[in-house]
Formats: sequence, structure tokens, C-alpha cells
Amino acid sequence: MGDEEDRGKGVLGTRNVLKESWRVYRENFVLLSLVGLIVLPAGILFIYLLNGSPVSLIPVDAVTTAWQAGAVVLVIQAAYSRRTGPRSAPHFLGAVWPRLFWVVLLFGLTEVLIGLGTVLLIVPGVILYLLWFVALPSMMVEGLGVFDSMGRSADLTRGLRKKILWIVLIILASDILLAGLGFLARDIDPAIRAVWNLGTGVVINPLVMAIHTVVYFRLVSLKGPRLVPAGPFVAPPEGPGAASPASGAQVNQLEVDPPATDPGNAH
Repeated sequence: MGDEEDRGKGVLGTRNVLKESWRVYRENFVLLSLVGLIVLPAGILFIYLLNGSPVSLIPVDAVTTAWQAGAVVLVIQAAYSRRTGPRSAPHFLGAVWPRLFWVVLLFGLTEVLIGLGTVLLIVPGVILYLLWFVALPSMMVEGLGVFDSMGRSADLTRGLRKKILWIVLIILASDILLAGLGFLARDIDPAIRAVWNLGTGVVINPLVMAIHTVVYFRLVSLKGPRLVPAGPFVAPPEGPGAASPASGAQVNQLEVDPPATDPGNAH
């Protein structure tokens, strides 16, 4: 555990993680933006057209946001892979489609519980966020179910949650800031508000999910891969974690150079 924590100081250093997340986000910005531009307008248009109607209570925007998040994980996974393959937004969105119900369920369950913990007492919300920080990447890359993904995230972050605390606090602070700006803009024209929601969704959401995914891969580099039985949730063949037909199992093999340890960035 001591060696693991020492390695985590550099591998999970806040500056290192944010710098790597920004790099992979910047290099894949066009693809990540196209993913959002394809899937998010449906939810925003639904809310705009049916505002005030009982039908508007259907959380279509939550479904599209979860769909986007799952696709972003696969984009980052493919960016880390040395293999060649399709690199289009429809490809990654299509890869999420067969398991979209489970992605939405995981996304919604963790978001609601974290949100309740944050609103009520703040600290429980932060603890839950640390616990399930890499639940969605675990589902998308390793092909796990909802509760197995939550458990896998808890296992990966165990003993290393203090290392990613600052990252969690930065993300929560940005969420509060954006929510505050949205609240201040609540009385402006609905069309302008829809454009604001789309812009933040296309630009901010992928960056936040990139941070989650980079942390996931770095945690796996510290804790080791996981052998996952082949099943209905299988990562795309071009990314790390592709299933081997010969073995009948999925092995999460990181095809990326391990991050350099920099104790000076372990904030």
C-alpha cells in the first residue's frame, strides 16, 4: 500500500491529471464536439418545445447527457489505444447504444445520490463522488453492470481518494459556478438559454468526462487490469480492453505509457 500511495502522488497529482486531460481533450476536440452536437440538441429541443407540459418531466436531457458521457469515455479510450479503427462520432455513439439503458441508469443513480449528499450536508456528496468517480469509465471499458461498476470504482479509488480530492473539488466548484450562471440567466429568452445549455454541454461536459477517464486509466495503471467475462457490454475492439475471441474474456490492457511520477505535483 505504501508503494502504491507513493506512485499515486505523481500519477494522480492534480496538475498532472488536469494537464493530461486537457491534452487529450484538445487533441480530440472536434470529435468530442461532434458527439455533443449530435446527441444533445434532442434533449434541449425537447425541453424548449414542451416547457411547462407534463411530458417535459421526462428526463430526456439526462438520457442524452449520459449517452454523450459514455461516448466520450470511448473516444478517450480509443485515443489511448495504438490500434486503428473507426474514429467518427456516430461510431462512438453507436457503440454506446446497445447498453444505453444501463449507462443512463448508472449515470442517473450516481448523480442523484451524489447530488442529494452535496445539497444536504456537502461532505457525504464529496465522499460519494470520490467513491464512484470512475464508475462510468469502468462500465464502458470493462463491460460491467451498474452495481459492479460502482464497486469497481470503489476498489480502484480505495486508498487513493485523498489523491483525487482536489480534482473532485475543482469539478464541483465548476458545476456550482455554471449552475449559478444558469440561475441568473433563468429569465432570459428561452432560445438564448437553450443555446447556452448546448454550448456548455458541448464544451464543458467532454472535458469533465475526460478528467474522469484519465483518472480511471491512471488508477488501473496503479491497481492493475481486471479480467472481465465476455458479456453484453463489450468495449469497442479498437480500444484497450478489447475482448479476445480465443479466451472468451475481456482484458483491460492499457496501451499507454505510464504517467511520469512527479511528487511536486501531488496536490
